[in-house]
Amino acid sequence: MEQLIPFDKYILIKILVDDKTKGGLFIPDQEEKSELGEVVEIGKGLVSKNIEIGQKVILKKHSGNMVEFNGEKYRVCEEKDLMLKVISQ
Repeated sequence: MEQLIPFDKYILIKILVDDKTKGGLFIPDQEEKSELGEVVEIGKGLVSKNIEIGQKVILKKHSGNMVEFNGEKYRVCEEKDLMLKVISQ
């Protein structure tokens, strides 16, 4: 099974909300400045007490690099691109 593993201080985040319909139509939203994602892998060079695998985060829209792998969308970004963590109470 293939897996994506980020190098150094990069974070791999699975995008949870898509900006396209199931039919492939793009949904424009000029006001949207962020994306919801889930941390799936953390590079070995990143030492942070703020980020852990499985954590939901809000990251800057269009930050890092978009990667499509096995039909899923991911962003490879740095810790500075993360704005908020989502905590369920």
